Amino acid sequence: MWILKRQRLYKTSLCQPHSRPFQRFLGMAGWYHRFVSNFSQVAEPLNALKRKRVKFLWTAECQTSFETLKRHLVTPPILGHPNFDCPFVVYTDASDVGLGAVLVQQTGLGTLEVLAFASRTLNGAERNYSTTEQECLAVVWALEKWRYYLEGRHFTVVTDHSTLVWVFKTNKPSTRLIRWALQLQEFTFAVEYRKGKYNTVPDALSRAPACGNGGPHLTRATFLSSSRDSPKTDFPISDEAIWKAQQDDLEVQALYQTILEDGEKMVNPTTKLTIIEDKVYRVVQLPHRTLYQMYIPETLRLQLIQHFHEDPLAGHLGRFKTYKRLQALLYWPHLSMDVKSHIRNCQVCQMYKPEGRKPAGKLQQTVVTRPWEMLGVDLMGPFPRSSNQNVYMLVFVDYYSKWVELFSLRPATARTV
Repeated sequence: MWILKRQRLYKTSLCQPHSRPFQRFLGMAGWYHRFVSNFSQVAEPLNALKRKRVKFLWTAECQTSFETLKRHLVTPPILGHPNFDCPFVVYTDASDVGLGAVLVQQTGLGTLEVLAFASRTLNGAERNYSTTEQECLAVVWALEKWRYYLEGRHFTVVTDHSTLVWVFKTNKPSTRLIRWALQLQEFTFAVEYRKGKYNTVPDALSRAPACGNGGPHLTRATFLSSSRDSPKTDFPISDEAIWKAQQDDLEVQALYQTILEDGEKMVNPTTKLTIIEDKVYRVVQLPHRTLYQMYIPETLRLQLIQHFHEDPLAGHLGRFKTYKRLQALLYWPHLSMDVKSHIRNCQVCQMYKPEGRKPAGKLQQTVVTRPWEMLGVDLMGPFPRSSNQNVYMLVFVDYYSKWVELFSLRPATARTV
């Protein structure tokens, strides 16, 4: 229905320079830019008319751009839907002016199906980067943009810059490359070099990027694993070990049988238990994304909490942040309570956490107005035994006159004092 309405709207649109319909048209076209290959290059003649100190002149190029965008907006999109059983491939490229990327997927027939296009311009600082750093920036930016497709899965990054294949293995990388390398440890991927003439789509997108950076992009705080070469850099236990633990756990097996009989078990309207790759998962439907949380048997829970809290690179974060790390990937009943109990008993946290109370006030002078108003009492000893077999001394001091009284004692007990 929506595409029919837009067909009637755009096919009858009259382009009025500097008018609201013209601005709305460019805004709508920009919203669907990811459905149009080489969008920024196609829309460049129209975008140029909006720039300051540029004389408005409707040329044949503007008309062609306008008609081309209308045609794209009223025809079915060429992008496919992701199939998480097929591998993903990310093509990236960088030029002197921008970054380009394409997310594709290898279908069962061996063909590549496009899922999304992306491009953006480089800011002033990024244009001063070296070629290697710009190409690496394209990879980091593309993976962060499509994190919800790529995180937790093995995929391939195709680039036309051969240096990226070995740049992270060099002995003396720049500080910027080190930071990016640590950020990329969250993903599991292989880098494939392909000559520029065979990497045409991202190359074109990078040389004609969409205007601006496409609005703010939120970046999650990174979690670094202790080994770059681990199969899953943010998960310490293999799928096989989790599968075996689920098979040995009576509670999980009861859920497994229930799901097999009913198809899936609804916990509430937005949460259900299902079976994925022969393992029990909890699926949570959030407003903007879906969480796939692996159901963890009791035998593995302590190990996972220790990894996400006590690992040398985990940082011994507090209860809420540690819980959020686990919740993004895992689930078991009373997860929050288990995390709270573990952190409360963590020896390192107890030694170094800041005091939750106010600091003690400054020392104040004790004011005494008369003798014997306030006395100080203390025990001293043990001393060498005296002739009367006494080894302790009970001391009284008057705070006003400083008068001292001494009493010798044999045993220093409460009854004697």
